[in-house]
Amino acid sequence: RGSILGKMKFRAKINNHKSVETLNHIVSTFQKASPFKHCCLRMTPSRLYFTLDQDLVEDDSRVWVEVIQGHLFDGYIIQSWHADSEILLHVNIEHICRALRSATNCTELVMKLTKKNAQPYLDFKIGTMSSTGVVRPVTQDIPVTVCPAEDIDAVKPPQFPIANVNIYLPDVRLLKNIVERMKALSNVVTVKANMEGELELMVDNDIATVRTCFKNLENPPFKEDQAPPGNVPPSQFFSATIDTKRLLNFVQAAQNFADQAHMLMSISSRVVVLFLLHDDMNLSYIVPIRTT
Repeated sequence: RGSILGKMKFRAKINNHKSVETLNHIVSTFQKASPFKHCCLRMTPSRLYFTLDQDLVEDDSRVWVEVIQGHLFDGYIIQSWHADSEILLHVNIEHICRALRSATNCTELVMKLTKKNAQPYLDFKIGTMSSTGVVRPVTQDIPVTVCPAEDIDAVKPPQFPIANVNIYLPDVRLLKNIVERMKALSNVVTVKANMEGELELMVDNDIATVRTCFKNLENPPFKEDQAPPGNVPPSQFFSATIDTKRLLNFVQAAQNFADQAHMLMSISSRVVVLFLLHDDMNLSYIVPIRTT
């Protein structure tokens, strides 16, 4: 581990509280969507990626967050053994969330990869202004595991299957209230949509069947290489049954960016992909379809 760290350098600096708040929202969004505390953090010269440790995942689910570093950081230095100067860390996402929450009102934030007694840490140095105008630095050390350079390229963006339908989701606050009520009724929810802006959410149990329908939503066009085969009429519905809890996790995560981001759902034959699209980050949440 010591030899790996020897040639590594990572230092990122933010000089304004608004960008710190945005980074806090991004990490909190990933935490709410993730079913695990531990995650992979892949750092490159232009991007930060948060994703699940796939060794912990037992199905096809994925959570992938891409952050454009140039939108948030005022200074950014990275170097490593990797050919493209990338670094891969395993880290407890709750520790990063805690550090960023304490930095919400700071005047300066510096993230730095360090080593103490042969243990690597991601240090968060937080500068806060006292009532007398003096900046007081506080440091939080987060233990991390630094992965060998040869492991980095295996942590890559998910491959999305050809979708049968793409549709933007309604307002996150409205959707959260609906999905919360549905979760109280059933562990699974059936989502149904077409390319004419129609969306239906449905749950049922031994007592009742509950449906919520939306019309006049927007459908983004398919990319040329991702259009479904055949001439499918836009009015044709496609449906999938997924875990209600996973849909709720996504919607709760998206609340961090209410009125600032778009939520998009893609339904394919095997998975439902939920996207949160924001100027500073993109989140992709792949949810396997329930077959029973």
